[in-house]
Amino acid sequence: MKLKGSDPSFIDSRRPSQLGDRLAKHKINEARKLTPEQRLLLALELSDAAAALQRTCSNKH
Repeated sequence: MKLKGSDPSFIDSRRPSQLGDRLAKHKINEARKLTPEQRLLLALELSDAAAALQRTCSNKH
């Protein structure tokens, strides 16, 4: 389960802080359109990815 890609209209913003704010708001609005089950699945996938990244990074030291 993945959220839709970024809206191309964000590219027109010239200030990075505004771009980040607009992108964050867009992602939040897209997430609100998901059902509770879809949100849970997305959260579990992100949690698994974060755990895998942490394991990979900690094994390199």
